[in-house]
Amino acid sequence: MVTGRAHRKTIRAHEAYPDLVEAAACCFRRRGPADERHQRFWQPGMERLMKEGLRQTVERINIRLVVLTEDARRAVRGEGEFDVESVRKLRAAIEEMAPILAQCVELQHTQPETAEAIDVYRSRLKELQTAITQVRVMLLSQRTRMEANRAHFQSVSQWADTLQQTR
Repeated sequence: MVTGRAHRKTIRAHEAYPDLVEAAACCFRRRGPADERHQRFWQPGMERLMKEGLRQTVERINIRLVVLTEDARRAVRGEGEFDVESVRKLRAAIEEMAPILAQCVELQHTQPETAEAIDVYRSRLKELQTAITQVRVMLLSQRTRMEANRAHFQSVSQWADTLQQTR
């Protein structure tokens, strides 16, 4: 675990790289006029690393969405489960993308390769939305079936109670 100063939160080591790059870039931007030569030398490299980290984040989330979409589809087919943990993973992925999507318009001009990955994210999200709608319909039908079974069991129970009372 690593604590990122920029966001004041604890993050996993594999997520630390973009935050460390961001922190290093901030250090270069804050230096005085005497260090302008070094700033000009390091700034483009740091920006490239930051862009690469952002694109990798979007691609990593896209992979998560593919997995979650397939989990949802398997649940609809009855081959798997789309449970609370899956919903939590989905929420975490969407929350992680929120700040990136807030910069989407800017990224289209400054980082076209990241903007392409964001477009893929949007299409994956639409696919997942369709699959989740199917899961929701499946759950509603199961609930209806369970309520019908419960009503049937209550009727059988009342019938059995009445039968015992008459004996």
